[in-house]
Amino acid sequence: MATLAAAQFSATYKNLTIYTYGEPRIGNPAFAAFIDDAFNAISANTTRFFRVTHMNDGIVPIPPVSDGYQHHGIEFWSKEPACADNMYVCGGETTLCCAGRGGSGINDAHVTYFGIASGNCVDK
Repeated sequence: MATLAAAQFSATYKNLTIYTYGEPRIGNPAFAAFIDDAFNAISANTTRFFRVTHMNDGIVPIPPVSDGYQHHGIEFWSKEPACADNMYVCGGETTLCCAGRGGSGINDAHVTYFGIASGNCVDK
């Protein structure tokens, strides 16, 4: 949803910076190219779109490339333990990072980012 909203808002708001966590593939190559262009997502130094993934998050590799879907931009892949030394920058569509780790569906890696489980971001 964040990427679709960003695509819509990019025509009006030129300086948006977007962060997504565990984003699946949501568009075809033309949509990926549009997002890359709109958010200058050609390198880690210029991008305004941060597509963050974690370990073997099972949502990231769906839907499949064989169905015409493609990731946009640059992937910022984190491994455990969460620290700067375990963050890697990967191309848009690669099996070297999250998509190549064999995750399937909603798994622990999808609901835990930077050591924080989904729903546990605020102290109770």
